[in-house]
Amino acid sequence: MNTIPIRLRIYLSILFIVIIVGIIGMMAIEHLSPVDSFYFIIVTLATVGYGDIHPLTSVGKLFVIHDFRLFLKMRQVK
Repeated sequence: MNTIPIRLRIYLSILFIVIIVGIIGMMAIEHLSPVDSFYFIIVTLATVGYGDIHPLTSVGKLFVIHDFRLFLKMRQVK
């Protein structure tokens, strides 16, 4: 019973880290504004993929793949 809040805190902490790293990475690699970076990361993690903002460079594409893999691994935390 006591482990549920701990798991939730861990999950939210990892999610926060993935989002922050994603925002900083997209700002640095793709030169997006903070708002566009946040929007892009949230749309990517939600797997909506509108396509209005997307990485243009190979490094940006690899970064998004890596950030999404971190998100997927986070979902496996038990």
